[in-house]
Amino acid sequence: MNSGAADSPRRRGAGKQALMTATLQLIGERGLNGFTLRDVAERVHMSVGSTTYHFTDRDQLLRATLHQFSSSVVERCETLIAQWDSEQFTPEQLLESMLGELTNLFADTGASLAQLELYVAASRRPHLATAAADCIAAYCNLIEHALTAAGVDPAAASARAPRIVCYLDGLTLQSAATGTPMTLPAHAETTLWILATTDA
Repeated sequence: MNSGAADSPRRRGAGKQALMTATLQLIGERGLNGFTLRDVAERVHMSVGSTTYHFTDRDQLLRATLHQFSSSVVERCETLIAQWDSEQFTPEQLLESMLGELTNLFADTGASLAQLELYVAASRRPHLATAAADCIAAYCNLIEHALTAAGVDPAAASARAPRIVCYLDGLTLQSAATGTPMTLPAHAETTLWILATTDA
């Protein structure tokens, strides 16, 4: 048997994933329009011609990368929900775990900037709107699940979750606009707790 031929689908899959990983990194570093297909190819030590074996053009690569990013957000949130459901948490521990995870997501500079790029791109590219909406829905579902499990009335949890997401998105945008690292301001922890535990 020709082992090279047998392994080729695996190698093709690895090459495709490498291109999407590099693209996401470049989106975080330079913005959605700050790099070329050649830049992506160089980052993964691949010729530009070889990239077309996986993606017909740069737009298809961007679309696949952003949809995969959105799927990873959904998967991460679902994993956390499953973890909470399988372990014993007090209501306070559950809320602290939820808020801690949200701040960890915020502190991931590359992912935060890529998410902002996705939101802006979705306003101009309808084919990305679903990916952007899925990210927002996943965060809201994560927060709503944590609040409900902690004893918050489901209707109140449903109302509070979008406010928390909006607050964090606002901090991300402000941090990006001022060129500061993705670190939460001193008031963030208190504000997040208030948003999670009150209807004010």
